[in-house]
Amino acid sequence: MISAKQEAERLIKAIMPLAEQMLAEYGEFHPYGGAIDNTGEIIHIGAKGSTDHPPSQELIEMLETAFREGARKRQYVATALVCDMKVEPPGLNQKTDAISIRIDHFLDYSVEVFFPYEISNGKVYFGKNFAHTGKGAIFERHNN
Repeated sequence: MISAKQEAERLIKAIMPLAEQMLAEYGEFHPYGGAIDNTGEIIHIGAKGSTDHPPSQELIEMLETAFREGARKRQYVATALVCDMKVEPPGLNQKTDAISIRIDHFLDYSVEVFFPYEISNGKVYFGKNFAHTGKGAIFERHNN
């Protein structure tokens, strides 16, 4: 049986390439998501804001709401929210650009993984990734 961490890693591998592609082409991307549905299939999930250039927070809230609803209906076993942000890596005192992927799994596993990056000549170069425990905001723990 596959563990929650292994499913999280599988989901990251499936949804990360879009962020890298968007960064290489446009230097940024809007928040988007992905999930593993209850059949084990990985699905990509986007959100459309109220304008052509919606605030990131609006899209994040829309995605989180959709994830919580899908989790409540037991449609998802894991969700991932992908954002472009500034973060201070461990051991450094300066913020850098990073892809943030917030993973929540119904087996009480929640983690936020950061992939620091730089863009040069249309190519994305990643630094050392790091992670911390997530907030567990998607799945209600008493329903497991």
